[in-house]
Amino acid sequence: MRWIGIVVVLFLASCATTQEKGLEKRVQLLEQKLSNRSAMQLLQQVDQMQREMRAMQGQLEEAQHLIQRMQENQRKQYLDLDARLRALEGGNPTADPGYSGVPVIPSPVADTTSPQHAPSSAPQPTDSANASAEDEVQSYRKAYETLQAGHYDAAVDAFSEFLQRYPGGEYADNAYYWLGEAYYVKRDFNAARQAFRQVVDKFQNSPKVPDAMLKLAYIDLELGQDKKAREALQEIVRRFPGTRAAKLARQRLIQQR
Repeated sequence: MRWIGIVVVLFLASCATTQEKGLEKRVQLLEQKLSNRSAMQLLQQVDQMQREMRAMQGQLEEAQHLIQRMQENQRKQYLDLDARLRALEGGNPTADPGYSGVPVIPSPVADTTSPQHAPSSAPQPTDSANASAEDEVQSYRKAYETLQAGHYDAAVDAFSEFLQRYPGGEYADNAYYWLGEAYYVKRDFNAARQAFRQVVDKFQNSPKVPDAMLKLAYIDLELGQDKKAREALQEIVRRFPGTRAAKLARQRLIQQR
């Protein structure tokens, strides 16, 4: 009987050992599966990160291209403004068709009409009226020279003050235009738009209207409103043929094709 008991014990021990080995093997297989799954998840995460990095690289390159384009446009705008200012400074009226120019104070003209033949009803200018006209001219000249010197913030203040003092003055249309130019160079497009719009809406017969419309189209291009800008450029070419504004509008239309 004793040896039977020993056999039973050995059998049970063998079964336990076999079960233990089987359990250990199952654990190893499970660990291997988990390891493979973790590795797969890690590879997926790496692949996702690589895709995101490629997308970010593409966005970065696009942003760099946009910045270069904006810088080039800004450089062209600066050169355009500088060319206008230099042409005006040199007194070349053909450089800016239709521009009424920086006001020149006329020298006094002697009155050759004898008192007895002068019309009695003709109004005679008063000293105060002459002084006011000279003040207007000097104020405009000062604002323009400030812009010409490249002091754009000060030019904005100077032209704004001029328009407050002389809203219906002889040079109000030019003042609004150059105010818009100052804002435009500062890339304050909303303020520039308002100034140029004043020229177009309030001074429809002004020679500055084509140039103001051109700058409004440029602003639309800067803001990505290409369709609106294209329509404005086409209108300039149609309404103002032969002007410098029409020439520039035609060139920009060609670039937009």
